[in-house]
Amino acid sequence: MTAILEVENLVKSFGGVHAIRDLSLSIEEGSVEGLIGPNGAGKSTAIEIMSGFLRPDKGTVRFRGETIQGLAPHRVSRLGLMRSFQLAREWPQLSVLENMLVAAVDNGREALWRALLTPWRLHREQREDRERVGAILEEFGLYGLRNDMAGTLSGGQKRLLEFARLVAAKPRLVLLDEPMAGVNPTMGAHIQDAIRRFTERGITVMLVEHNLSFVEALCGSVTVMAHGTQIARGQMATLRLNETVREAYLGSNV
Repeated sequence: MTAILEVENLVKSFGGVHAIRDLSLSIEEGSVEGLIGPNGAGKSTAIEIMSGFLRPDKGTVRFRGETIQGLAPHRVSRLGLMRSFQLAREWPQLSVLENMLVAAVDNGREALWRALLTPWRLHREQREDRERVGAILEEFGLYGLRNDMAGTLSGGQKRLLEFARLVAAKPRLVLLDEPMAGVNPTMGAHIQDAIRRFTERGITVMLVEHNLSFVEALCGSVTVMAHGTQIARGQMATLRLNETVREAYLGSNV
């Protein structure tokens, strides 16, 4: 399979703290790849660099063959590489439907000249947007909440809304940073189903998560980080038996 994202020899330090030390990894198109490691391994820093929120000190990030390290986050997202955050982010004073419509607007739709010169086309596209995001909300079990203020949703519902917004924005790759953070464990099955919907739509997923059973249920391949670099990669069942991985988790039950 073709790699949709390639990371080579990344280095990132904060003062005297080396967060990333010569990290290299790749994600195959169409896959669900896990990224795990103990606290302080550098996982979140890696996600920040891949998505444009941090610049690496050294190294290369290529997305669909294009070098992207150093690009601003909005430029990275417009290329089709998008991310979620450890705590779900929403526009709390907008309704669930309005949150979706913001994510669904195509580049250039907001141009003033289009509203003035082609209002009929703009109205048609807005109607199509409502139909499309309504279908996505139905798929994620949120259609009945479409008129509720997003700030009133539970943690799990906010996560589902975040995922639905990502789908509406038509990404090629999503980086999910601890999707179970702030979510009641009883919502785990719903979050798993939501992530599977990404792949059903042809969206590649990299999943950063501390819940290893959750990772094992979703990911065909898992990359393990420790001390800012990759130390192992493979299926979760095999990694559980890897002594290097076990030592990195300091004897935790992996």
